[in-house]
Amino acid sequence: MRKRLDLHRSFYVGLLLILTGLISSQVNADGIASVNSYVEIKSSATNFKARKESSNGQRSTSGFDFIISPERTDICQQGQSSSICTNTYNFSGLGYVPTGSATSIVFRDTPANSYLVFINDDHSNGTDRTSMIGQIVFDYEILGYWTDPSMTVDFDYVDKLGATYPTSSANGYSARQTENHVHYGSSTTSSTTSGDWVSIGSDKRTLRFGSKNGRPGDYIRVITRAADPVIDFNTTTSSGAESVSSAALTVDLSFVSTQNATVDYTVTGTATGSGTDYTLANGTLTINAGSTSGTITIGSIVNDSLDEANETVIVTLSNPSNAVLGSDSVHTYTINDNDNAPVVDFNTTSSNGAESVSSKAITVDLSAASAQNVTVNYAITGTATGSGTDYTLANGTLTINAGATSGTITIAGIVDDSLDEANETVVVTLSSPSNATLGTDSVHTYTITDNDNAPVVDFNTTSSSGAESVSSKDITVDLSAATAQDVTVNYAVTGTATGSGTDYTLANGTLTISAGATSGIINISSIIDDSIDEADETVIVTLSNPSNATLGSDSVHTYTISDDDNSPVVDFNATSSSGAESVASAGLTVDLSAASGQNVTVDYAVTGTATGSGTDYTLANGTLTINAGETNGTITIASIVNDSLDEANETVIVTLSNPSNATLGSDSVHTYTITDNDNAPVVDFNTTSSNGAESVSSKAITVDLSAASSQNVTVDYAVTGTATGSG
Repeated sequence: MRKRLDLHRSFYVGLLLILTGLISSQVNADGIASVNSYVEIKSSATNFKARKESSNGQRSTSGFDFIISPERTDICQQGQSSSICTNTYNFSGLGYVPTGSATSIVFRDTPANSYLVFINDDHSNGTDRTSMIGQIVFDYEILGYWTDPSMTVDFDYVDKLGATYPTSSANGYSARQTENHVHYGSSTTSSTTSGDWVSIGSDKRTLRFGSKNGRPGDYIRVITRAADPVIDFNTTTSSGAESVSSAALTVDLSFVSTQNATVDYTVTGTATGSGTDYTLANGTLTINAGSTSGTITIGSIVNDSLDEANETVIVTLSNPSNAVLGSDSVHTYTINDNDNAPVVDFNTTSSNGAESVSSKAITVDLSAASAQNVTVNYAITGTATGSGTDYTLANGTLTINAGATSGTITIAGIVDDSLDEANETVVVTLSSPSNATLGTDSVHTYTITDNDNAPVVDFNTTSSSGAESVSSKDITVDLSAATAQDVTVNYAVTGTATGSGTDYTLANGTLTISAGATSGIINISSIIDDSIDEADETVIVTLSNPSNATLGSDSVHTYTISDDDNSPVVDFNATSSSGAESVASAGLTVDLSAASGQNVTVDYAVTGTATGSGTDYTLANGTLTINAGETNGTITIASIVNDSLDEANETVIVTLSNPSNATLGSDSVHTYTITDNDNAPVVDFNTTSSNGAESVSSKAITVDLSAASSQNVTVDYAVTGTATGSG
């Protein structure tokens, strides 16, 4: 099994030694990094030297000296004295000459983050080549080695090499068997359970090695192979107008490499290649040795006239060779569209249809086709009611697909009801377009034309009545059918009753029957319950000028206010009166027991001893009228004649009868006496004496009046004398 080795953690070998420190690597331009470390200092480390200038060897209590050398210079060839040791490692050519003969180790053939270990035994005590270094312990797997200058590094697993793998704290490689060899170990190896290894904790992955019995002049040296240069894009995004015909995307190396670096790339994104929007196929970019960048070119970018969304060309790097893929491995190039967005609005701003038409499609146009979906919000208003009452259409968003030039908003489920109603509107208003600009015709009004007859409006009945003690009266106005709109009808108020609070309160006005209702009320209010006898009075209400309805035949209603007061009593104020015949006229007062709200009439007949028609007076039979509101009237005996004729007092008798709007009282006869004011005539003989022969058989003796009288005058006479009467 293989074990990952991590140079950035603390490490130990088995349970023998814990070596801690901070390790960092400095990468050089040639791709080689030296290992630098700070190690735990042990005062007993006196017998081992990493090289002649170094005293970094550490002796552990187990006898193994562990070291990580920070050096990569002064690699001495075998046989050279320490005083003349020179650098024979050709860093620029990546060669190594362990025996003095010219040869090359192709350093780039070793994996990144690997280690080259150089071991040298001084052999200072003879030619038996007994190892003065003694046993060497490596805490990583030996994957390759060189045994002579002509060999190339072998990456195959090394089968022990005749040396002893460390199986306990006392075993290790024979330095003699490993002298003058280059050992190669990789940080990508791992092993924790093989019997050939000292147990290593799973979290201890750091390279370490050591020896015991070392001599001055012996050394172990480590050179690390740095990571390959990082390859990725110079930037992760860029953009350009579609009028820019090509775009070069720069790919960088983190440092100059001595070998060609390649990286594959794949092309995706929202733009379409193969000449539709651009030309760039999947491929491989090569950055030649010595260069630090290369270019991937997006070519033949098409400058079309189609409005479209900004489109992307996404180039993704993968599968690098001789390089490590960096974090900026994806570059997004945006082709910015330079075409105007189309205008979106309605094809027309209005349309209409009968409510018997169940649906209506309203067309929304684009001024030009677009390469992207166009959306536009729409809001529904109007006098019609949605949600299935009059139609079905909610607020929403219309999408006109890429390439299309129009879309449709459908008013569905239009209800063909039997309800008379006003024409109703569905108003659709566009807003908030995406990928388009809003045009001027952004509002469309669809009118649903009603196809139902208007109802008939008239009175429920043409007449009604109520006592004046009933304070108000509702007069019902009916519709022949309910309607979806308010119905109004004017009404005018006439009749014999007086409004404005006198008998009732109701002025001319307009009745509104609300939508959905089938009747309304006109109210005669504040009917006055007075104490005046009056005729039944009428309030006549006449309908006219209906709206949203037609006027029916019963357009006039007469309400009768029935009077509930007793008629007044009519009779003379007095039953008799008199006046001298020198008084030319006499007014006879006829009273009402109470004022009436209507004219009262009463017939009268004239009799008596006096003679009318101008003889004694003037008054014929007639009818007296006492006007409404008045409490009396007068019958006048006129033209009383003041003659010189002695006469008896004369009477004018007026008798009332046949009253209307009243009842006849007990004092229905009035006797007016014309008192005579003339002296009685003188009566006496024409002469006081006369004679005649007895042959005259009779004698008339004249008695005279001094004046004529209008009444019979009588005078008694007595007969005496010398003659004897009685025959």
